Amino acid sequence: MSPEPAVRRLTYRDAVREGLREALLRDPRVFLMGEDI
Repeated sequence: MSPEPAVRRLTYRDAVREGLREALLRDPRVFLMGEDI
């Protein structure tokens, strides 16, 4: 039986930032558009 992965606690802001970063790095077609990004 494999051990459970560690749970990371992130603020909402950090979770959104990390998700956007992963999407931008994974797919060159992804871009951000808008105000205050």
